[in-house]
Amino acid sequence: MGADIPNIDDFLELIGSYEHKPNIVLVGHYDTGKSYLANQLLGGEFLPSDHQPTTRLVSIIRHISEKPAWQKDEVCFLQKDFWRNGDEYQFSLSNLNDESRYQEYCKRESTLTSLHEHGVFFYGRRKQEKMLKQLEVHTAVIYIDSPLLLSCNIIDTPGFSDSTIEDSDKERFQPITDLMDILIYTSGSNGFMDSRDQAYLKYLLSHSDKGFEKFSQHPSLGNVFIVCTLASPDLISDASLRSVLESGADRLSAQIKESSILRELESKTGRTYSIPEPDLDERFYSFWAQEKNRCARLLESLSNYLGRVLPNTYMYNFENDVNEFKLRATESISRAIGYYQKVRDDVEGARIKYQTIKDYEPQRKKEVNREVIQLITLIRTLRLSNRDSFSLEAQRRLQIGNLESVIKNEYTDQKKAKGKCSFTYLQ
Repeated sequence: MGADIPNIDDFLELIGSYEHKPNIVLVGHYDTGKSYLANQLLGGEFLPSDHQPTTRLVSIIRHISEKPAWQKDEVCFLQKDFWRNGDEYQFSLSNLNDESRYQEYCKRESTLTSLHEHGVFFYGRRKQEKMLKQLEVHTAVIYIDSPLLLSCNIIDTPGFSDSTIEDSDKERFQPITDLMDILIYTSGSNGFMDSRDQAYLKYLLSHSDKGFEKFSQHPSLGNVFIVCTLASPDLISDASLRSVLESGADRLSAQIKESSILRELESKTGRTYSIPEPDLDERFYSFWAQEKNRCARLLESLSNYLGRVLPNTYMYNFENDVNEFKLRATESISRAIGYYQKVRDDVEGARIKYQTIKDYEPQRKKEVNREVIQLITLIRTLRLSNRDSFSLEAQRRLQIGNLESVIKNEYTDQKKAKGKCSFTYLQ
């Protein structure tokens, strides 16, 4: 019964679930500028970001202060089995603090420049492709000094090229869905929100609920940022850009309405989602770093979300979870008190019954002894009485008068009686 009561370890586990920083995951097709956008957010040229080569690894970017003491260099390359948990893969950044796991599955450590060798892929270079497959690297973990990383982690992912999502692709998406707290989806201005983007976004939106929308002031789909990248004024005018964003929202809205995504989100969060206004339209942004008016809204929204919206959301959820913990603990303790009260009452009742029996024991022994004596006396009396009765009955029957009467009654024929007596005598 006591095992059901939440204890201090359970409370510490609850607190620990809020200690991690949110993960911003960048997702999109290749050549949509994900790594370039990451560099702009980080404030430096940390990741390879040319159109060629393209990112080939899941790149987890953390603040330099979080680098374990036993890791020498700022970049490490990990095998996929680093994330294995039993028979399944489970992507959790807590694994990065496991030194024994790290020593077993880290292929190599190096500097940022090694990302240009092992972290990217040149299409058409078969020799490099073969070398990278032999290396068997799945994840690059990068520790750098960037102010943004004090409030979040950045996760850059390889680009997609397929037009549809098959069940077999779910494994490829798992690092994204497991690690994603905030989604930044990139799509180039040329072909923005085409059928491929719609297919991927529908799948990602179905996994976008991270419990944030329990907080009523958290905006619907507030942790989703859909970005039109490569939005150079040389390629697209302001009016055309607005039209691209609006038409992209309309196309995605139509696709979402035909799916079960909204019903699934509403059942999880208890919120009502209106499509396209205001929820979905507000999640579309443009980005071109060289033009402030084409990147300011995204940077301001992301800064506001990380600096104000998400902390308030975490605080609300934390207080709510603590109150639920207290209520659950109180109810469990009340049940335990009732259980132990019943046990105590049962023990007290048994003790009283035992004491009563114990106190009565001398009297019971006297009564038993008295009854035993009475029984022995009765047996003796009956035994003597039976012996005397038998003796008297025998004497009575052996009297001559009684014997003659028996003979007369038994043998009415005197001749036969004499014969019987003679035969008996001869014997």
